[in-house]
Amino acid sequence: MQEITQGVYFQQIPSTKYKTNYLMIKFLAPYTVERACAWTLLSYFMENGSQKIPDKRSIEAQLAELYGADLSVSTKRQGSYLEYTLTSQTVRASFLEEDPDAYLNRWLALLSELLFNQDLSSRSTLYQERLQREKINLITRMKRQLDDKGNLAMRRLLEKIYQGDACQYLGASGDEAVVEALTLEDLQQAYEDLLTQSAVYIVGHGEMDGPIISHYFQEQGLIARSTATIDYSQDRVEIPEGRYQLTTEATDGVQGNLVLAYHVHTSTDMLTRVAAQMDNRMFGGLPTSSLFMHVREAHSLAYSIRSSLIPSRQLIIVAAGIDPVKVDQVCDQVNQELSNLRTQKIDNRRLQEVKTTLISQDIQSRDSQNHEVILAFLQKVQPTMDYSQAAYQATVEAVTAEDIQEVLHTVTPLQGFLLAGKGQSHGKTSL
Repeated sequence: MQEITQGVYFQQIPSTKYKTNYLMIKFLAPYTVERACAWTLLSYFMENGSQKIPDKRSIEAQLAELYGADLSVSTKRQGSYLEYTLTSQTVRASFLEEDPDAYLNRWLALLSELLFNQDLSSRSTLYQERLQREKINLITRMKRQLDDKGNLAMRRLLEKIYQGDACQYLGASGDEAVVEALTLEDLQQAYEDLLTQSAVYIVGHGEMDGPIISHYFQEQGLIARSTATIDYSQDRVEIPEGRYQLTTEATDGVQGNLVLAYHVHTSTDMLTRVAAQMDNRMFGGLPTSSLFMHVREAHSLAYSIRSSLIPSRQLIIVAAGIDPVKVDQVCDQVNQELSNLRTQKIDNRRLQEVKTTLISQDIQSRDSQNHEVILAFLQKVQPTMDYSQAAYQATVEAVTAEDIQEVLHTVTPLQGFLLAGKGQSHGKTSL
């Protein structure tokens, strides 16, 4: 990836594999709650117009004129960083009768208008109304996400783990109260910081002229910025020390939503990270996993159960739908399955099954422009990793049962949270 000016990186991936060209423009900065709220609101504004484009309908009309191009603006938390990403996909010019350069310029002009021509300093009634509307939209979305009992239980678990430090446990949308307090002046400042202070990564994929694209965005005002090197392979959201136990909160409904957190060592080397992925798959990440086969099937202790690995937080999260009265039994059995994986010899047939699943999923995931572009970005911000298909498959094949059990011995219980239906009794389990 070429640094076209300080803190701004560009890569063009030539390809005729797909019928479309794909462009990703990603801004990165350290995560703060205030930045998350402002950037997410900015993404809403950007998807709905600019100084010259009055509304989303007008954007859709221009995308239609570009033969059905699509556009997306989003925010995402990744460890201790916040990502702001604009992506767009359009048909390759070689399939059209239109002049390729003219077509490319029309596409880039639309993207740059939305990205570089937002004026949030206006005191007009129109902008004030848009601000209030987008605040309502964002807060409604945040509330709707927490209406899902599984999401709410996960939120409560992270609050407990990080001892109420919102900067550590909140995601890309931020906090409702902070969103509500944002002014147009706040958004204008966040917008200026986005364009002038954040690290920028631009990746194009398809049949495009890379030098034209990189020069275009330099001209649009992506000036040099004194940003520190971003290295995702070293990025960790540190877990504070504390006394960990299972806590309960009452809610409507009958079913209980149980989430258990375990700390796991996720090293910066590829083999240990892949071993951690395999640990998670064997533990609760597959339909043939220990949790599914024993906790759900053999012992009928859960309606549903699975585990997931969050490398940037060094967490394995077990999420289960249970009868709240069985919480003690469920926790005991989950911990027993973890103990069994640590101590019992891993059957070679099971090991090969997990390896085959990982390799198969990796092959399938690579068959998209978006994934190829993300891999190019990750290769830049995780320089110690080799994201090639051959390297990943070789690493998977190289992992031994001993590697897996070595990582398993780093897994320790942190915290548990049970969201129980009102009126339901529950146990007194401590992890």
